[in-house]
Amino acid sequence: MLGSSIFGALGLKVGLTGQGEIADYLGLAASRISTLSGQNLSERTIATLLINARSAGAKGLVQSIQPIVEFYPVSECEKSSRSIIDQSDEGNARLRRVLESATGLYTFYNSEYEIIYVGKARKQDLWSEILQAYNSEKSQYERYAVRHPRGTYRPSVSGSVRKIAREMITLRGATTFFSAYSIADELIDVLETLLIRLTPNDLLNVRMEGNTTLEMYTED
Repeated sequence: MLGSSIFGALGLKVGLTGQGEIADYLGLAASRISTLSGQNLSERTIATLLINARSAGAKGLVQSIQPIVEFYPVSECEKSSRSIIDQSDEGNARLRRVLESATGLYTFYNSEYEIIYVGKARKQDLWSEILQAYNSEKSQYERYAVRHPRGTYRPSVSGSVRKIAREMITLRGATTFFSAYSIADELIDVLETLLIRLTPNDLLNVRMEGNTTLEMYTED
């Protein structure tokens, strides 16, 4: 079959336009695509093109994992008590815009740089998902603490002490650093499942991903 016919059908099938895009998809130089277009391709050549496409696709997926920020410190914000960073800072304001433009995965860490939560953003942007998780209460996460009205020092008029009691803690109360990654949509669920299953005893995540979807590897 003539190479131009094969490349034309491929372009229509996967939405590629021009030899440059087809070359990138197959992991070849554009000049090589131009040469092959005028030739009748053998079965062996077609098989080689398929292998190249698979390798190029895998490389492309790896390259689609792009760190936005890693182990970034949480900071108080006067504009919004729910914010994870101080948005009055020019750099932080820029970071918010970047997070609003991306989907992917994010992670929270405690003051010891230990991972405590893994989350994903697919249906909405990273910024929105991060804020939602950051301000959520985790019923399974309790610590002994003291409640202070509005977070201020206000001694009791009667002189009694405030009670130390078990309190449900938000991720806000435990998070000191966070990371965020822009990731190709087809990889988000896969990588989230892997991260959660690698560190289940360190996380506050309730849902244990992969319990009903993964299959055990066995020898052939």
